[in-house]
Amino acid sequence: MKNNSLIAIVLIAFLAMAWYRMVLLPAETASSVQDLKTEARENAQKGSPELAVKFFKQLLNIKDTLEDRVELLQYYKQCLEDGSIEFDDSDIQRFLSETMNIYSEDATSYEMAMNFWKAAGNLTKCASIMNMAEAHEAVSESLQAEFDEIKYSYRIINSRYQDLLQYSEGILPVLNGEEWVCFNDKMSPLFEMKFDQVTICNDGYIGARNGDTVKLLTSKGEVEKVFRLEGAQLAGACGNELVPVVKNGKYAYIDLSGSSVMEGYDYAGVYYNKRAAVLSEGTWKVINTIGETIMEGGSEVVLDESGRCAMAERIFLKQGSGYGMYDTAGKLVAEIDAEAVRCFGEDTLAAACRNGKWGYVDTDGNWVLEPRYEDARSFCNGYGAVCEQGLWGVIDRKGDLAIACQFENMSSFTKAGKCMILQDGYWKILEFTCR
Repeated sequence: MKNNSLIAIVLIAFLAMAWYRMVLLPAETASSVQDLKTEARENAQKGSPELAVKFFKQLLNIKDTLEDRVELLQYYKQCLEDGSIEFDDSDIQRFLSETMNIYSEDATSYEMAMNFWKAAGNLTKCASIMNMAEAHEAVSESLQAEFDEIKYSYRIINSRYQDLLQYSEGILPVLNGEEWVCFNDKMSPLFEMKFDQVTICNDGYIGARNGDTVKLLTSKGEVEKVFRLEGAQLAGACGNELVPVVKNGKYAYIDLSGSSVMEGYDYAGVYYNKRAAVLSEGTWKVINTIGETIMEGGSEVVLDESGRCAMAERIFLKQGSGYGMYDTAGKLVAEIDAEAVRCFGEDTLAAACRNGKWGYVDTDGNWVLEPRYEDARSFCNGYGAVCEQGLWGVIDRKGDLAIACQFENMSSFTKAGKCMILQDGYWKILEFTCR
């Protein structure tokens, strides 16, 4: 009998607790939440948004919803407007970060943060938020629209450089007065030295000449190799440990000991991907690192500004009224109906001209962006330089205009989203700020 009574008491207690949790507790919680909301809203209306923030933070400790977080952000914004907090306030930054972590699958959380940091002018933070949203597949049309307004924002640093060479493998040599400065991807100087000539080497080194002496330097300015030209002139960068030189009107290659290994050419290009273009007795050839002919014929092997022909493992050979695109083994990949093409850059879209207008082809020879520009340069790190009415701007891989055509000239973009633009006769640094 006693056991039955005990069981009954326990059952009654259990039912009472369940009823409390299911009926009374939610009602009490709802009442507390509503009371806090009322207090917050009244204080906000009275011009005390900081108190509204305080009440809403208490509310989130009871019941956390994204809808309430959206409202709380409005009170934070009022605090920003009346100056009671600043954009760099750690509390609001922590709140936004926490919101994106808790509601990582909801685009609204990223929209909140994007809106805040956009108003703060921190476009780097906006880019980071967009990357997070994309990683969680939570990009809404609204978020995309917000980001599209700023994704190509840029600034120009008013430097005054006289000249530059082609950007290659994370290094851009720029002439500053009488000294060559080698910049990295972020346009920070690696080192400053005075040389007669500087070339970028395709193995990640820098070639620097003073008189007959050539030094092969690391990106830190450390000397890796030293060799003498013995009266010859440096004719291009070191690639695959071979250096093109010219002496008495004839081109040759020397190795890093300074010994001549291949000679007698009318022209010798720079090695890249173990291939170089040479002109011999009126015939263009592409050779390997021991001088063997991989392919020949045609009226021209297309070279980039540094004298390379095999970027992106593709070689363009002028044939008749068009161009053949070949791989580095000499196999034909595609025939390009174009009047002119440019060698691939550090990307997979090459500039090509058809009917007097420039567009872009991919590594399979397909026209990806139809010809429409007055001039164009091959893509590098996601962007292509295009020219309209004599001025240069930038397009992205979709063909959308990222920067309007307004500069006298421009270099290729680095991986860090920076380039050099020619303005008022000087080269200046341009950088995307939303990265």
